[in-house]
Amino acid sequence: PWYTYPAIEYLSALDFSDKDIFEYGSGASSIWWASRSRTLKTVDHVPEWYEHVKTILPPNAEITLLENRADYVRGVLGNCYDVVIVDGMGANYTRLECCIHSFASLRPGGIIVLDNSDWLPLSCSYLRKAGMLQIDFNGFVPGTDGPQRTSVFFAQPSTIRHIQHLPAVAGVVQDWEDPSQDPKMLDFIMRRGAKDESSA
Repeated sequence: PWYTYPAIEYLSALDFSDKDIFEYGSGASSIWWASRSRTLKTVDHVPEWYEHVKTILPPNAEITLLENRADYVRGVLGNCYDVVIVDGMGANYTRLECCIHSFASLRPGGIIVLDNSDWLPLSCSYLRKAGMLQIDFNGFVPGTDGPQRTSVFFAQPSTIRHIQHLPAVAGVVQDWEDPSQDPKMLDFIMRRGAKDESSA
């Protein structure tokens, strides 16, 4: 997907296998999300691109062509989703309207992924005021030569869980908390932590 690399890295560590996902704006991201989720519904406003994408989607994904802006921003309405990606059409407050409808269609504990969020201060403000937790991922994007921002907004408490602990991209892989190195120390620390939390 054409999100920032840090956002891709973070989202890759989350479990969406039992989640239903809606996406504004289709493409490589549609294949990526469909491979990780139970179902994916995506909308696009460009007829030629729609014709291409619908030929490459897997069976658990479907795409709808919504050329009219008013229809496009309301594309998410009518169903509820665990994850909504706000991307695609962007000018003239389009993504702000998409965010408003996405929040209304989000299941409890779901997330909204807002791409190019550094250009969308009103959209970010709306989701924060709605009670969502904003986490920004700044960095380079596949196929571009400048940094951008992708933000993930969490409804609280979140129902999205981590499935794996991934090393940093291109980073040195080390494990400073390997249980096999000193299992007695690990047991001591965990028991002490549980005791501290219960007395807090």
